[in-house]
This record gives sequence, C-alpha cells and structure tokens, in this order.
Amino acid sequence: MRRVVVDTNVLVAGLITADAQSPTARVVDEMLNGRVLFLLSPALLAEYRSVLLRPKLVALHALNAVEVDQLLTEVTLNALWREPFADGDAPDPGDNHLWALLDHEPQAMLVTGDRRLIDEPHDKAMVVSPAMLREVQGGHRYTITSRGVPVAALVPINTDDEVARREAVAAMRALPQVVGVPDAELQDWISEGRR
Repeated sequence: MRRVVVDTNVLVAGLITADAQSPTARVVDEMLNGRVLFLLSPALLAEYRSVLLRPKLVALHALNAVEVDQLLTEVTLNALWREPFADGDAPDPGDNHLWALLDHEPQAMLVTGDRRLIDEPHDKAMVVSPAMLREVQGGHRYTITSRGVPVAALVPINTDDEVARREAVAAMRALPQVVGVPDAELQDWISEGRR
C-alpha cells in the first residue's frame, strides 16, 4: 500500500463537509480508522492544529480546542511519524514541510486540494486530489506527467494478481517438507571439503 501525505486542506474539508461520502470525508475516515498508511511530521501536525483552531473554521466544524486535540491524538496514533531533516522547496514556501516529507519518502503520494501543488508537483512523488484517489480506487487509471512527460501511472491494485499471489504462496507452503541430511553426516561432508 502506498504511503500518503494528507494536506491540511483535505483534513479540514473532510471535517466540515456535510457529505460523508465525499472524497475528503472518506480520506479523513480512512485516516481515523487506520485504513490508509499516512505520514505525519511535527510541522504538519502543528499546521493541522493551528488551522483547525482558526475561529472561522471552529464555527464550521464545531470542535473546541480539547476536541481538536483528541482528534489529532487519534490521527497521530494512526500515522507513520517522520521527522525530515531539511525543508523542501515547494511552489508555495508555506508548503515546504510537505515537500520535506516527500523528499524524505519519495515513494509517498501527496493528497491535496491545492491546485498549485497538483499543477506543479514534487519532482519524485505523486501529487493527487482526493477525488483522483477515490476514482483510482474505483478502477480509473491516470498517467502522471512532469512537464508533459509521463513519469508514473496511478492505477488500482489488481486484486486478481493479489489473489493469484496468495494462492501461489499457499500452494508452496502445502508442498511436502524436504527431509534434510542428519547433522553428523553434514559435518562429515564439511570436513571432507576442508581437506
């Protein structure tokens, strides 16, 4: 399963939407239920908290500071904690902490609603919208480009391949065990080889 970085705008949108089936609400649900491997850093956690406590947003999500801290504790418990050493170089300097996480783990994918980050993606990591992520889970395929050159494919996991792999592993485990050579005889062979 690919690791993701969930931008603050996705977390906020998922909390304030009235549609529990919206892509952002589903991402937040997956974060809270541990169904997605997501990365979290001290800078991203601090941004989550400071944005969620903005008065205009508090009026929309109706969580007080204690409830926000409880929510973020649950988020943190389900996250993979990372502490990147250097800031990244994002198109918006306010997002450098996101690029730092992606620099630290370039196989990760950023999920964001920020059009600028989608249009000017990280050099090595994929940057997608929550809607794109949901569409891929539903079977849609995307080709990711960098300056017009295809660099990656965002495709659903082929569950048929996964089933075939599991069946192959089960078949190998069902094979009869090979009876080994007694230890004494093995030691004799080793000794003969050293002469």
